[in-house]
Amino acid sequence: MKRKLDILLAVLLILTVSVPSTSEATLKPATKATAKPIPSPTPLWPPTGFVAKDGVYAKIPTGKELTGVLSAKTALASEVKLCKKYACGAVIVAAEKACQWWEIHSVVYGPTSDVDTATVRYGTIKTIAKSTYSRELKVILLISKEPLITGIYISGIKIMCQRGATIIPYPSSSYLPDPARLKTSG
Repeated sequence: MKRKLDILLAVLLILTVSVPSTSEATLKPATKATAKPIPSPTPLWPPTGFVAKDGVYAKIPTGKELTGVLSAKTALASEVKLCKKYACGAVIVAAEKACQWWEIHSVVYGPTSDVDTATVRYGTIKTIAKSTYSRELKVILLISKEPLITGIYISGIKIMCQRGATIIPYPSSSYLPDPARLKTSG
């Protein structure tokens, strides 16, 4: 029994000497390793590759640019689905000063018929888009009601950054078929 008591005292003595007390040791909370988000670089201004007029900038995006933007902006996904059925175009816009709303006019062209590839005007699109902040880039889809066929395209895009109030609901898109084409096709 005395031997057990000696061993117990020896173990207690070793533990008190080797383990610092809470007053001697500095208690630090365990730090958790977390990944710090890398902020997106601020876009260059004026944006490169854009056409500029009076502080308004516009660019027709490449397929790669459009794919990148669409993967990041899920809000455009429902509109993109329409482009599987109808002829569509896209434009990236920005302005030096904030815009209350955007007004875009564009023209749809396509072949005269299945056998005649001569190009004719199919109609016009008027697109009204939501506001942007100063120097904010925005992708705007131009959606027609023309069926998606080979040789159809959208051109003649005119962009206006509006800074006043509007009674036109936005976002909205309206398509007006060309009356001359309707006469010849009917």
